[in-house]
Amino acid sequence: LFGQDLNLCAYADINLAVHFNDRFEFAQAAEICRKWEKNPAYEFLTPENKGRILSSIGQTYAFAKDFINAEEYFTKACDIFTNKQNHISHEQYDHTLVYRALNILDCKAFPVAKTVAEMVFKCSFDEAIDRYASTIEMPFHHHLLVRNLYMNPDLSYLKEKYLSKQKSWVNVPQHPWELIELYRSLMICINDSQKARKRFALLWELYSEINGGSTLHLLEAYALTASKKICGCEVQEEKFNNLLKRIKQNLPAASDICNELQKTFAAPGRTMCWDILPFNYK
Repeated sequence: LFGQDLNLCAYADINLAVHFNDRFEFAQAAEICRKWEKNPAYEFLTPENKGRILSSIGQTYAFAKDFINAEEYFTKACDIFTNKQNHISHEQYDHTLVYRALNILDCKAFPVAKTVAEMVFKCSFDEAIDRYASTIEMPFHHHLLVRNLYMNPDLSYLKEKYLSKQKSWVNVPQHPWELIELYRSLMICINDSQKARKRFALLWELYSEINGGSTLHLLEAYALTASKKICGCEVQEEKFNNLLKRIKQNLPAASDICNELQKTFAAPGRTMCWDILPFNYK
């Protein structure tokens, strides 16, 4: 098809890269995306597909924890998406800007992470809490919000405001709500581990309702580890190990991550390594 429909081929490869990323086969995804930028045919792609390719390349670097190159490619993609002459929908820009904000947070450039997240929200964090805390709208913005509130020390003063809205919190059985609920539970745990355990019970119910595959099971194993190591929740070791066993069978590329989770789960004390899962999977 390459000679017949260049843009269709590019679009198919972009989606194939997503498939490999979902299988944690990051090297294969990187090979697919990066070859396009070096191909002379790249110059003949539509601006939208050029931006998608650059955004996908940025993701490959983010998964590899190469934060600087990831930032470079996310910025290049954003420049294409925001060029008014290209007439590209805001959605493409929004997705890439969310990725950029997550990458910067992983890089621990906390002041910049705050600034870029507010570019996503188009308002301050204070206003974003009012906008997102009690609605099911814009879940990926919500995930970015709670991950920053929990991980970004420059925003620790706003945790209590978010927690004050607990009675109006909502969720749906769909990704990334399981991640939002994880950070909600962890923020509650800072002040009240007993209440956090009750909130974690809601998270396990949510996982039971989500019709997800092995990637979601891996996120559940991660959440089980966090609940035990940070909040002292009781987790059945046999259930946890059986979950990891199924993940290794169905998602072999994630075996090393499963092993890291198992070691962290068994380690003494209440600690948690946030680098076990990469990029936007945490």
